[in-house]
Amino acid sequence: MSLLNEKEFLSEIDELVQATRREIEAHKLGLDPSKAAIAKRRKRVLVDKDFKFFAYTYFPHHIRGEPSSFQRQFCTRFPMLLDQTVGVREFWVAPRGETKSSLLTKIGPVWVAVQALLQRPSIRAEMATRKIPDFMDYIMLFGAETRMPTKLLEVVKTELVANASLELDFPEVCGRGPVWKVGDMVTKTGVKVEPFGAEQAMRGTFHGASRPKLLLGDDLITDKEAKSPTERENRWDWLEKAVDYLGPPDGTVKFLGVGTILNKDDLISRAKKSVGYIVHHFKAIEKFPDNLHLWDKCEEIMRNDDPKVIKQYGKKGRIVPENKLPSNIYWRKNKKRMSKGAVTSWPSVRSLYWLMKQRAKNRRAFSTEMQGDPRSDEDKVFTDIRFWVHLSNRWVPWGACDPSMGKGESSDPSALLVGAYDTKKLQLNVIEANIKRRVPSKL
Repeated sequence: MSLLNEKEFLSEIDELVQATRREIEAHKLGLDPSKAAIAKRRKRVLVDKDFKFFAYTYFPHHIRGEPSSFQRQFCTRFPMLLDQTVGVREFWVAPRGETKSSLLTKIGPVWVAVQALLQRPSIRAEMATRKIPDFMDYIMLFGAETRMPTKLLEVVKTELVANASLELDFPEVCGRGPVWKVGDMVTKTGVKVEPFGAEQAMRGTFHGASRPKLLLGDDLITDKEAKSPTERENRWDWLEKAVDYLGPPDGTVKFLGVGTILNKDDLISRAKKSVGYIVHHFKAIEKFPDNLHLWDKCEEIMRNDDPKVIKQYGKKGRIVPENKLPSNIYWRKNKKRMSKGAVTSWPSVRSLYWLMKQRAKNRRAFSTEMQGDPRSDEDKVFTDIRFWVHLSNRWVPWGACDPSMGKGESSDPSALLVGAYDTKKLQLNVIEANIKRRVPSKL
């Protein structure tokens, strides 16, 4: 055995301690720490490009359980897009809570940092591959304001220094890189990640000789900004300039974004109609139940009978179990008929009953957050319509028809209305409003 100086010896001891710690953590997390198991997992990530395995194995604190329709599609498509030799522009719209931000902007940059290992001849030899993939060495995180992408960057940094599972299988990637400060990072594999907000100037950004290769956007416009035509126009102009002119001159920059459609004219809505963009749109309820009249009855029970039971339990200082709510009892009794024809995006996590209850609470919020289908006041002829389930004996019924003049997108909607005039309050209540674009012959 050759003599080791003190520094080398202490370094060797530290490496042994770190390896032992990783094994202990791996056992705690359920990962096999044997060399053969590690080699198998490394191959699955670096050669097979299995992003779903990567996300679920090393980031169970971000994503777990049976994947939703969005998660399944994203995990398949994301690594494929990064391997493209041409530019990419894609958005994903998915229901709230389906880890859109985590998959794209928290786990995504770590994936890129790990894939950068293939730039090393020793790793390619280990993986038995000669192919040298494109080096995606500069990532930009975009947000409506700088604060959010900066926070996302800190999450990425934390994963690289504190994720025991990741460190067990990819110790070459984990730990602090040469640049490690708030708002800027360069990983040990040479990948720079930098956050930018829409209010910042991004012209002339470089990492060494490289221009940005990958742009990751998350919620690029705020609710308030989406209401302003001027802000929408400015933000779209900002995005187009970023995608077209920030990256390499050959147009190979890749833009991937996630978000919620807030307005019929916001960024994602415009992207749907623009050349070069692909928008993947996932809804919590992909197909509504056939027997919606049963859900109308259930909603009536939610509004009138559930509050009474909740109040009774509250008087006793108790919280009512969901299965004791009259609406839930009705749902379970008629579940087969009420479920017929329904298709939901994440049945293992969100029940149809829960989704329809959320819809009953606030249809506009549900349409925006869970269906990605907002209808702004600009797009509505009738607003602030309240829901009635008990008719008053003071009401005098009225009916009205406002015919449309066509069935195109620019035509006026027709309206078939049933109302009731309250003779005491002197106000007209809407009982039924059927509003859509149709030709007069369909009235």
